[in-house]
Amino acid sequence: MMRNTLFTVLGCIVVLILVLCTAFWTSKRTDGLIRITATFCGFTNDTTGARLTAFRVSNDGGAEVYRWPSYSIEQRG
Repeated sequence: MMRNTLFTVLGCIVVLILVLCTAFWTSKRTDGLIRITATFCGFTNDTTGARLTAFRVSNDGGAEVYRWPSYSIEQRG
């Protein structure tokens, strides 16, 4: 009786692993190439008079991309 229970539990674990592997390998794939373009639009000023640069970013590809809700300014030097 104990041996049958052990085989049943091991069989369920193997089936569960196979289902998880199948779900992982057949998960959503990208629909196309990731083609993102950034275009310089010009300069502007903020309310304090500081000079800012404006860019337009476009997703020209078929894949989904995530845009972080915050940004940081990077400077060289």
